[in-house]
Amino acid sequence: MNAMHRGSYWMTNVRSSIAAASLALATVVLTGCATSRTIDSEVRSFGGPTLIAAGATYRFERLPSVAQSPTQDALETAAAKVLATKGLVRNDSNARYTVQMLLNADRVALDRYPFGLGGLMSDRVVLASDGSLWQRVRRPLIDPVAYRHAVNILVRDIAAGSAVFETQAVQEGPWSDTPNLLEPIVEAALRDYPQAAPTAKTISVVLPAANPDK
Repeated sequence: MNAMHRGSYWMTNVRSSIAAASLALATVVLTGCATSRTIDSEVRSFGGPTLIAAGATYRFERLPSVAQSPTQDALETAAAKVLATKGLVRNDSNARYTVQMLLNADRVALDRYPFGLGGLMSDRVVLASDGSLWQRVRRPLIDPVAYRHAVNILVRDIAAGSAVFETQAVQEGPWSDTPNLLEPIVEAALRDYPQAAPTAKTISVVLPAANPDK
């Protein structure tokens, strides 16, 4: 077997190994959808000079950019459940505060490979001892990807026109089922409300398994 064939054979084995590992990971991810999941979010929150009193009323206010967003209803429903546990009362006709919410969901390509193959899989042409050329290709058959969800919540005092609380939760992982992730991410974002926690920290929320009968 000459150098050209050896290189091709080596690359075929590596690609096969990566494809098998990627398939195994995909199987784990899909199987995980039927079990409970721990959703980790990085959270930072900021408060105004005074805390929002328990029992205060609020209403949701939508920015023009999210007025027609298909996920906005679900996002606000998740926030309303959490805010109720914090003592806030939704009252659209007589609110003291407004709550603005924004969701950004992105698909992120990861530049890393299983088993430390990133360095071995660099894009370059290799000159074999017999003078033949062959190329080591960087990308495997299935690129590893992640999904990034960022939820921003801003609470404003209507009378004063000032922001009194702001929080952001960012979750990145293999999960693409955005509707199911909204509640645990919002719960993480509001975990410290009404206290502020400006230093970024990871908050974990368990997402129960979906009920197949529903």
